[in-house]
Amino acid sequence: MGNQTKVNYWMISTIIFAALFLGMAGMYLFNIQNEKILNQKQIDQQSQTDNFMGASLLLPVMLHEQ
Repeated sequence: MGNQTKVNYWMISTIIFAALFLGMAGMYLFNIQNEKILNQKQIDQQSQTDNFMGASLLLPVMLHEQ
């Protein structure tokens, strides 16, 4: 009987450890995914800004050509 409780404690502690580990791994992966998305958004915004600046620089040239 005493042996049985030891096994149960070991199982419970293993399950808790596994749950914590999975939780940490999940959060870590979720963070990486979020950072990738944020970086992608920043890159998109930057290219939009560059396009806008390029267009505003070309506009007077195009008007002058006509």
